[in-house]
Amino acid sequence: MELPSLSSPERLWWLVALLPVLYLLAQPPRPQKTLFTAHAAQWQRALQQLQRRPPRFRALRWLLLSLACIVLAVASAGPVQAGTAGVERVVFLVDGSMSMGARAGSGTTAFLRAVESVRALASRIPAHVEVETVVARSGSIERLGGPFARAWTNPGEPVGALPASLAELANACAREGTLVYVFGDGQPGRGAAPEGVRFVALGESAANAALVKVEVVDGWPLASLVVRATLRSFSDRPMRGTIAWRGSGTPASGSAASSEVALEPGASKTLEFSCERDVNGGSIQVQCALDGDALAADDVAEIVFGPLPRTQIAVQAEGDDATFAKAAGKALADAVGGTVVEAKPGMSVGFLLVDGGTGSLPKDPGPALTFGLARKESQPWPSPLIVDWDRSDPIFEGVDLSELEIAQGLAETLPAGRVLMTGQLPDGSSAPLCVLEDGARGRAVHFAFRLQDSNLGLLAAFPQILLRCFERTQLQGRSLAVRTQVTDPAESDLSKLSGGAAVQSAPVWSTPPRDLAAWFAIAALLLLALRSGLR
Repeated sequence: MELPSLSSPERLWWLVALLPVLYLLAQPPRPQKTLFTAHAAQWQRALQQLQRRPPRFRALRWLLLSLACIVLAVASAGPVQAGTAGVERVVFLVDGSMSMGARAGSGTTAFLRAVESVRALASRIPAHVEVETVVARSGSIERLGGPFARAWTNPGEPVGALPASLAELANACAREGTLVYVFGDGQPGRGAAPEGVRFVALGESAANAALVKVEVVDGWPLASLVVRATLRSFSDRPMRGTIAWRGSGTPASGSAASSEVALEPGASKTLEFSCERDVNGGSIQVQCALDGDALAADDVAEIVFGPLPRTQIAVQAEGDDATFAKAAGKALADAVGGTVVEAKPGMSVGFLLVDGGTGSLPKDPGPALTFGLARKESQPWPSPLIVDWDRSDPIFEGVDLSELEIAQGLAETLPAGRVLMTGQLPDGSSAPLCVLEDGARGRAVHFAFRLQDSNLGLLAAFPQILLRCFERTQLQGRSLAVRTQVTDPAESDLSKLSGGAAVQSAPVWSTPPRDLAAWFAIAALLLLALRSGLR
């Protein structure tokens, strides 16, 4: 038998002073006077008749009192009986990924079976053993402790993919004296269970089809959208159903909002849908419904897009003939669904078109297209000859400018930026004729000549260049944001799930240390009671 240990042995020091005092107090009182009397015989007979003993030292009374004090001192020093080694902590690690929500032949999901298993096991765990429930979902690790871990009344829903393999998560939970239960559906590739971890497989093999890829072709600055959804079968039999598009937008002509789909075993199919999206923004939901599909969470994809950029086009033209600038503004507004407004100082517009004039744009002009905007230091550039243009830039890609003729330009008028077109000065040197300027609010394209001083507006490629300039100057990536629930195909493959693994025999639980102070105090009281009964 292991003897108790003392948690506060420093409290025993007062016994060193107390025991000698108890010994002195237990001694009988000595007579203070000695008297000689002739009545000694009568005094002894009276003492015998009263049955009184003379005062004397009683060793047993002193021993019982000393033991009571010793036991009481030990009680104040915190006697503790050591516990036994075993499991001190239990962690229930539950796979909360999307595949755990599949409904197979039993009609319930592996996740719900895991919840019931956790509750059943937790009810059999001793109260002194720490219990923690860990649920691994998409991008998060949820931990529950105390009574919440044992009851687990609000388990939620399985979503997304695991943030790490089950083996890595189990290793992170394991430590000395900890027993880890892992509840999953038996998906291959989850990682082998580490030593000492009890894996409980609860999955059921089932047929499934999933959206494995969603692509969006944004026609911005136009309002057209093209959605391509790829559907894949994870079944050993043919599957049939429908795929539908719903949300903010108008289907394009000739494009149906839903269509029938048939998938052969293990095959993939890509379907395309075109629509005119809402200028105020919104979302489009792609959803498929196939017969016998066990997992509905991977059949939905959502495409979220913001409002179209501001399409107010301000036109500012100065000179004898502003026909080209006004016609260009109207043609651009018709192409992007905008309106032409009069340019006023300080107004905010989606695009600024300037032809001629004197002055300078702000440091960050935003989306703008300027032709021949002169400065005070600008010098005339008679009949510039085009040397070359940047054919790799989207504005001039595939465009032939060999027939472009310029009657007059302005030298040293363009700001710093990427040179898209160069011309030859009268002295034989070259200078930029077109520059792309970057800014925080958008880009600006600057030409060193006015539209009315060239034949650019008469070229067949001018409408295309105009639309490309509008698109090139806008901030890219702000009009469309795609958010989908498309997951890893391995998450949707339910054909190889396994279940039915039994939980091993009950573990050996640890026993906590026992506080013996109360028992020692009771023993001290019993010793004092025995001592009080002795004369």
